[in-house]
Amino acid sequence: MFRRALFLTLALPLLLRADDPPADTQVQHPDGDPVEYFGVATKATHVVFIIDRSSSMFFNPKDEPEKSKWLIMREGTLKAIDALKETTSFALFFFARETREWQPGFAKATAENRQAAKKYVEKTSTGGPTFLWMAIQRGFKYLSDLPPNEQANAKPALFILTDGKVHEDAELTIRAGIKPLLAKWKPILNVVSFEKDSPFLEQLAKENGGTLVCPLDKDFLKRK
Repeated sequence: MFRRALFLTLALPLLLRADDPPADTQVQHPDGDPVEYFGVATKATHVVFIIDRSSSMFFNPKDEPEKSKWLIMREGTLKAIDALKETTSFALFFFARETREWQPGFAKATAENRQAAKKYVEKTSTGGPTFLWMAIQRGFKYLSDLPPNEQANAKPALFILTDGKVHEDAELTIRAGIKPLLAKWKPILNVVSFEKDSPFLEQLAKENGGTLVCPLDKDFLKRK
């Protein structure tokens, strides 16, 4: 009797562990799929591409006589959309004086949705001034419009692409206005800037787990 009791005592933990699913099949808190834009890689469940379509994007950069900033943006954006995983939710819009949205909410990156987003990128044109703070607010609204259960599990990332310098007064406005949004959502924030010297945007990205990259700086990614 004693031996039987001892056997059950020793075997019971093994029997219980045998009923547990393998570690790699257990439900994990979502940390997102890989997302890459102009060489900047992160992981996210929800990604928003915020893209400058102001008039100056039409022109060629000083260091790139063969391609306009708009063409460089288009090539990089199409590549990023193509590489999205189907489980990733994404949103995409252009901004100048106002925003031009591909669609008003997030969409799963299915083959059909990726193709539709790419067509939207290809047909969009430039025009107008750069209203960056308005665009940033719109980017966060995509997150606010998510259902509560999806908000709770979201790991968001924002990619801002722009060629405009941020003036000091705009810096103060953005810094003050974005603070509560960052505190609430804790997104990874990355910036693609055609201005090599963008200290404000570079700091904003670094403070929020991201980085700033200049598509014209050929050695940038190597230095990183």
